[in-house]
Amino acid sequence: MSFPLTHDLSRLLGLLEENGSDVSTFWPLVQYTVFAVQARYEAGLMETEAPIDRRAVIDDVQQLLGTVARLIGATVGEARERDRR
Repeated sequence: MSFPLTHDLSRLLGLLEENGSDVSTFWPLVQYTVFAVQARYEAGLMETEAPIDRRAVIDDVQQLLGTVARLIGATVGEARERDRR
């Protein structure tokens, strides 16, 4: 399975779930997808209804990145192992 480059966290999490990964703790991060796209392509930032606990969000995102890196690494490793056979 290849994982596309995307800013859409719901798409990424959905693909991970389809491949058997438990990503339930990361679904709350989907609310920040709009910031990823807007911050990259548009000027200014959106207002939020409640203050963002930035440290907690950064920690959650770092955990998600680590999880995805491990899963992609495992997928790449499995593909290489198949290629060697």
